[in-house]
Amino acid sequence: MKKIVLITGLLLLIFNTLAGLIISAYSLPNFLATNLSIALTTALMLWIAQDKYSDAIRIGLTSLFALTGLVRMICVIVMSQTWENNYLVLVAFGILLFEVVCLAAAAFIDKK
Repeated sequence: MKKIVLITGLLLLIFNTLAGLIISAYSLPNFLATNLSIALTTALMLWIAQDKYSDAIRIGLTSLFALTGLVRMICVIVMSQTWENNYLVLVAFGILLFEVVCLAAAAFIDKK
C-alpha cells in the first residue's frame, strides 16, 4: 500500500511539473500550490498507511483523503493568480483543516 501511494504521488508530481514547464498559461502560483497539494495528500496517505489504525479506519481515511485531495488539487489549479480575495484558496485550506481534524478524530477513536 505504501509503495502504491508513494509511486502515485511521485508520478502526479512529475506530471504536474512537466505540465507547468510545457503549458505557458499554467501560472507559477497555481503550479506551486498544486505541487504542494499533491505532496500533502501523499504525505497524509502515507501517514495513514504507516500508523496502527484499524483496517476500517485506514480504508475510510485513505478513500476520503484521495477524494478531498483531488478536490483540493482542482481548487488550486483553477484559482486566480493572486492570493487576495481568492475563495478557492480558502476552500483548499478548509479541506486541509477538515483532513487534519479527521486524522485527529481517528487517532482519538482508534486508541489501541
